Amino acid sequence: MKKIPTEQEAIIKAKEITEEKTGYYDKRRWKEPKIQSYETEDYNIELSVMTGSPAKGYIINNRGTKTIQIFIFQDRKVKTIKYQ
Repeated sequence: MKKIPTEQEAIIKAKEITEEKTGYYDKRRWKEPKIQSYETEDYNIELSVMTGSPAKGYIINNRGTKTIQIFIFQDRKVKTIKYQ
């Protein structure tokens, strides 16, 4: 049976996938702007952006659905990761 990752494990995996798909290993920084989408942390959405011009990748962490979506370059969705 496949192990379901924790939120932090899923975020690390998403960043690794983004770096692998873009070919930018440790050459780009991740920016994580604060987005307060709800009053409670349980439903917030977090955004991580791999810097560049244009931005090289985006990771959207939806705490309400416990999913992380990965987008590369020009909004091409690569993968969705579910976590516990």
